[in-house]
Amino acid sequence: MEIEVNPDPQPSEGTGRKMSPEVQAGVKLLGVDPSNERFMMLVDDMLRSESLPRGWTAKFNAEEGKWVWTDKNGKQHDKHPVHDYYIGATFMDRGGYAKLKQLAAERPPTPEEVCAPARFQPGRVT
Repeated sequence: MEIEVNPDPQPSEGTGRKMSPEVQAGVKLLGVDPSNERFMMLVDDMLRSESLPRGWTAKFNAEEGKWVWTDKNGKQHDKHPVHDYYIGATFMDRGGYAKLKQLAAERPPTPEEVCAPARFQPGRVT
């Protein structure tokens, strides 16, 4: 299942929300419509320092208009350390949850598929 991501989101007419370059870069990272308040709550959350693991830092590069995240070892990254969480949340808000439920109803998972994720949980018996 593919997630539609808008590579150059622009606010819809009449949103009235002024965005700083930092927020614009966050909107672009998640590929969301800035007129959607639920998506903007995710962007705002992603840009909070409290969303980072201990030892990580974030800095906005104004010249490039991009965020840079630095891990506790000093390595720089172009994505938030839990970027996939935020992409998943936007996927669910775009109707992903309903689509997943529909697909599960059409073809329920086999017992093997149900047990497969347990292989990745230490101490769990499958």
